[in-house]
Amino acid sequence: MIIALKSLFKDSVVYTIANIIQKLAPLIVIPIVIKYLGNEALKIYDLSFVYVYLFSALVFLGLDSAASAFYFDQKKKNFNKKQVLGYGFYFQLISCILYFLLIYPYRQELAVLIFPNDPTMEKFWVMALSIIPGYIMLSYGLNIALWQKRKALYVITCFIQTILTVAGVYAAVVIFKGTISDVFYVLIGSMSITGFFIILYLRKEVFVNPFPFNSALVKALFLFGIPFALTSFFRQLIPSIDRYFLLLNNYHQDLPEYILSVKLASFINIGFTAFLLAFTPYSLNKINDEDAEQEISAIFRLVAVITLSFVPLILAFKDPIVAFFANDSYVLTPKLLPIFLFGWVFDLFTNFAFLGVYKSHNSLFILALLITGTVIIIISNILLIPVFGVFGAAISFFITKCCSFFVAFHYLKKHFKIHISIFKLMILFCMAALCSYLLFAVNFYWFLLCLVSFLSFVGIYVYRTLQHYQLFTFSIKK
Repeated sequence: MIIALKSLFKDSVVYTIANIIQKLAPLIVIPIVIKYLGNEALKIYDLSFVYVYLFSALVFLGLDSAASAFYFDQKKKNFNKKQVLGYGFYFQLISCILYFLLIYPYRQELAVLIFPNDPTMEKFWVMALSIIPGYIMLSYGLNIALWQKRKALYVITCFIQTILTVAGVYAAVVIFKGTISDVFYVLIGSMSITGFFIILYLRKEVFVNPFPFNSALVKALFLFGIPFALTSFFRQLIPSIDRYFLLLNNYHQDLPEYILSVKLASFINIGFTAFLLAFTPYSLNKINDEDAEQEISAIFRLVAVITLSFVPLILAFKDPIVAFFANDSYVLTPKLLPIFLFGWVFDLFTNFAFLGVYKSHNSLFILALLITGTVIIIISNILLIPVFGVFGAAISFFITKCCSFFVAFHYLKKHFKIHISIFKLMILFCMAALCSYLLFAVNFYWFLLCLVSFLSFVGIYVYRTLQHYQLFTFSIKK
């Protein structure tokens, strides 16, 4: 267990660096868009790609998730690993071609349906659809690098995409005085070039001989993947519903501030995402071992303590963070930020509960959960936005993430049980939430005293845990 945990810790650090590199692109693009093109351009940039990634989930057909499940499953199905990767890529390409043949001709009608009160969005949403082929190649290539622990390839690919995006946007907007359309062209180009690069590099892994045709693998991929496609669709739908209802309730003016808070939360979420990238192959390799539940439960407890304490700590720097991206007019953004951060923490927790889905090979539960989450966030937005405005949309997001975790934790424990005390977890959350609230309610020095006390308590727990698994010495040596 100690060796495995050390490997997980080291991989998390590597993927954190890779994600920081990758997140540098929007980290620089958004301030450029706000400063040189204005708030309306930020709205166009965000809404266009939010809804494009929503539809791309259906193009993927969940085949990337299905490939990951059968790539690591050497105890039940035992498919050839290379054939799993090849079939997963081929069918995504076929799906992409069918998408353009069947859906792309009706793109204008779809744009009118999605943006009934904003005709200016129709043009840009249609333009953004061109990013999907490159997105498929890049996403699948990075997944393969992740599964095979090819960390250098992962980091280099993220670096190439970041350089192409940042240099391209800076040249287009700052040097050549371009428009938001030029930003779109740069984003589509950088995604396509980087995706082509990594797939070309991994050509021996993905361009395999499909014959003799493995019908059993095809059936397994689609039966496991299609529910995941719908799952990914609803996963993307949930964060897009709030924008729809805010526009419907005429919160156009506050929407850029709301969007920036969403983006900042996703940037700060880098560490969480990096951990999941390392945790995915680790957990899938461990999931059928006898001690898997105890080991992963111990990891969950440590992660829960660190992530919940991370929120009030990062909020202490909210003002300079917001000032870097925008200006003094974005007064709502720092107040919305803690709601989204706590929502992403519970989303991270849900991924632990989802291990029961991979162990049972039944992806329908995630689909049912996300459909339920969609219903919850729709009802919450309808009830809360008219009363609380953009705060109602943020609270709806948080409520949905919390409900998803608790439902998944309860119903999937028969397949894979996470051994934790929900009562203790909620006490910890309440402490972190109270500490975050004090930042806005009392003098900063009182908040600082509360934060130091809370982090001292957390630090003792983390130190003892690291000592128990001999990770403290490991991290110093490395």
